[in-house]
Amino acid sequence: MIPRLPTSPSRIAAILIPVVLCWCAAGCGLLRGPTATPTEFYVLNAGARQDAPPVRRRLVIGLGPVTLPPYLQRPEMVTRVAANQLWFDENNRWSEPLKDNFTYVLAADLDSDLNLERIVRYPWYSSTQMDYVVVVAVENFEVQPSGEVALKARWGIGDVLGTEFASRESQFTRPGGPPGTVAAALSELVGDLASEIASAMRQVDATRR
Repeated sequence: MIPRLPTSPSRIAAILIPVVLCWCAAGCGLLRGPTATPTEFYVLNAGARQDAPPVRRRLVIGLGPVTLPPYLQRPEMVTRVAANQLWFDENNRWSEPLKDNFTYVLAADLDSDLNLERIVRYPWYSSTQMDYVVVVAVENFEVQPSGEVALKARWGIGDVLGTEFASRESQFTRPGGPPGTVAAALSELVGDLASEIASAMRQVDATRR
């Protein structure tokens, strides 16, 4: 026997309304798509004062120019996945331009290490009186294929007239990890660079005095 379909409008509505609501709910879910991953923001931070003797006198130091390669001058955190391949993390970013943050932390760490009279960030007026000028060119400052974070930089100490008293290439590494750990490790690498520059500064000033 063929079952009879309901003919009462109320009975038809009672059957169709739940079906339509289910279709609508499913459609809304499809339209929303997957939930986006939230973006996290990070900064470098200066380290604590090192247990190292200051220079014999309070110095005024000029810092700059400090340069970073173009691939680091963007908001995304960078990972080097191979010698010739980089990955830019869209979900983990720097809160301010990395060059500015790097320069600020390096200045703070140098001041902490050397107990300076003052540190002047580039550019400065030609009439600014300074004892020494520190120039830094960063070549690498990112996570490496090994998972470690690395800093490689060339730097020099001179005077406002362009005379060079010391120059060196420095390389440091620290263990990596998740983005928060990477940001902390990169901060420590800036501190390592500051300590090496400060050590050279003590030697230069002792020799010249």
